[in-house]
Amino acid sequence: MRHPLYTAELFALSGVCLHSGQPAALLLVPVMAGLQAYRAVAEERLLKCWVPDYLDYRKRTNALVPGVW
Repeated sequence: MRHPLYTAELFALSGVCLHSGQPAALLLVPVMAGLQAYRAVAEERLLKCWVPDYLDYRKRTNALVPGVW
């Protein structure tokens, strides 16, 4: 994975929201997933410009979810 920290943050947030027992807290999970995806795309835009071999690395690895994206 290219962004394991972002994925770990989503898992941690999901656990905290589930543990809280508040249905409204679960609304945070898709919002944060969207924000993390945006953050990853923005970061990769910069990396493509600054790291010569980044496109090759990107082709070989998933971004946030192994086997999905």
